[in-house]
Amino acid sequence: MNVITKFLEQYSYRFPKGYPDVTNLEDKALLYKILEELNVVGEAEENADEITAEEVKNLIDQIKDDPQKLKYIKKYILKKSSEGTLNSYLTSHNVDSSTFSEYDLPEVMNNLLENSDSLEAFENYIKNPISFSSLEQSGNLVDKLSSSSNIPSDVITRIINLKGTEGGRGIGKGEVALATFIKDLKMASGKGDLDWNGKYLEVKASDARLGSRGNNPSLLTNSNLAKMYDNEENPVTPKTRLDILIHDLVEQDVNLQDIVKATKELLNQIYPDAKNIDQNITPENLTSIEKIKKALVKVYINNYANKEGVDHFIFLNTQNAFGNYISFDPNEADDLVDNGWIGTTSFQGDNLTPQLKKP
Repeated sequence: MNVITKFLEQYSYRFPKGYPDVTNLEDKALLYKILEELNVVGEAEENADEITAEEVKNLIDQIKDDPQKLKYIKKYILKKSSEGTLNSYLTSHNVDSSTFSEYDLPEVMNNLLENSDSLEAFENYIKNPISFSSLEQSGNLVDKLSSSSNIPSDVITRIINLKGTEGGRGIGKGEVALATFIKDLKMASGKGDLDWNGKYLEVKASDARLGSRGNNPSLLTNSNLAKMYDNEENPVTPKTRLDILIHDLVEQDVNLQDIVKATKELLNQIYPDAKNIDQNITPENLTSIEKIKKALVKVYINNYANKEGVDHFIFLNTQNAFGNYISFDPNEADDLVDNGWIGTTSFQGDNLTPQLKKP
């Protein structure tokens, strides 16, 4: 009597048809339950664990003429052999399972690299990754990281686009990519975006703000600037642009020194941590809308840097010129604004923390 016949004689009564129908989910579940009771599953698993390297080689020899199957096995082996190294490297840069509340970041990173056949390239790259200084002041982050690591640009782009939250704090685009690919950067463990050898590095992507959006529109509408403005048909409202208001006052021949004084008073209320208001709000800088706007941007950046204690910035384009960046110390910001490298959307009464639009 063979094993199958013996099994059916002893257990067929437990199946509605008198035998296990493997196309029926309930029958399959019952069959596995019986096998577990007999410890057949456990023994099979134990035997499976005892497989030798020679057996694996023999199995691979059987599919040696099938490139797709060989490629699949290679990817699996590379992933398993490199998981410990990659996770250890990522952890050393504070990129771990707790980085994002929404998902397991190392797992996502591993999957991105595995699915693009980039695990081997990344493992080779992290043996000698580039330093932050090699980025220089400007360039394209996708091109720089892709050429340095031999990882396809579309994979780099996807890593740059990774974002999420951690403990209620937003982690924006670009932060993970920089922390992962730059040897002297890591995710900040406390305040700030990235840690650059103990310095606070702030990363801002397109449309980011230097501070929260909320502000009191009455700061502008109740200001001395607004009181000076004489135009009943077009009164100052929360939608009034600050640069246009100042320029219109100049055009109305309001005393220039009074405009300068009232502008400084308002900016000191809006940006109390700015230290460069006096040097930027001058009669010479109020002669055109463009100059006024640039002066406001300089004060805006300086206020945020001082308030947050930022040592260095990277502004990163994640829109029309994806990957373009400008890297600078706060004391370099004024020159970059003057040269058109940095810009924002409009300053208006209900939006005095405008979005970045350059580089």
